Amino acid sequence: MLRVLPLLLLIGCPPDDTGDEHTGQPPGSTVSLSDADNASLAISLNAETAVLAEGQNCTIDWAQLSVDLMGRPIQPTQDITEARIYSFQSLDPASILSGLATETLSQGNVSFIVSCTPDNNRCNLADFVTMGHWIIPSSDFVQGQGIWLLELRGEDADGPHGLAFLQPAPTSPEQLYAFTNGSSSMDAQLDLTASGALPLPTGPDITVDWSGLLLDAQGTDLEAGDVDRVVLHRFEQADQATDMLAWSSQAAETWSLDVASTSATLEALEGDSTFTGIDADSTWLLALYCRNCDMPVPRFVTLLELEA
Repeated sequence: MLRVLPLLLLIGCPPDDTGDEHTGQPPGSTVSLSDADNASLAISLNAETAVLAEGQNCTIDWAQLSVDLMGRPIQPTQDITEARIYSFQSLDPASILSGLATETLSQGNVSFIVSCTPDNNRCNLADFVTMGHWIIPSSDFVQGQGIWLLELRGEDADGPHGLAFLQPAPTSPEQLYAFTNGSSSMDAQLDLTASGALPLPTGPDITVDWSGLLLDAQGTDLEAGDVDRVVLHRFEQADQATDMLAWSSQAAETWSLDVASTSATLEALEGDSTFTGIDADSTWLLALYCRNCDMPVPRFVTLLELEA
């Protein structure tokens, strides 16, 4: 029987006292971001349930995947380097997916976690191990051992590539679950009207400071120091900014910068061209990320507009 181990689950995430008075700031000044500037983001995750033969050394295969749950193109052999199984005793699948999307799951929710290094885009249940303890399918993969969530991951901090629940059933003869492009998915509803646009002066020499942020775009607690990447997108059409999952393909230009503080100067952002400041002819969007958190979604999002 697989021993239950207490493991840390990493599913694994100055106040702006000027209110809306972001105008009238000369180039080279600092713009403090506040929770009121943040857009509203709702993330939901969907995952199939694989009903497999109870007590058998079943196989999980993802060779057919060409896009991950965020719709990003992937090459399974290169991009998926680890499979993990989380066991939950007191949560149902809907609560697990909701907690994963908002990163509100805790160590106490998890009974154990095991991982497998794949061989030819697949893992057998008996290949999953933690601290020298392997899954024993005949005694572990049986009813009553909790809800098992399988997660496919890569080496980069880009979140899960695939999710599936594994359910043992004594009546099921199936011993293989093959991921497809529709096995799991993410839905993102972004409301940019919730905050309006943040006015900026002309020119690139502007510092944005997010040390006063307390909540992320999903309304959950945020540690400002967790933000470690700043991204600026320029869109040629306004409606392109509302489709978060397509930002990378629809943006006309993108600049980004990895940071280790709670502020960044926009002219330090790097892209295919030098950032020279925002204009009134395009739609500009600023996003803050936590690359060390589990879900690769922005913690802060706001539209930018040229100061009148």
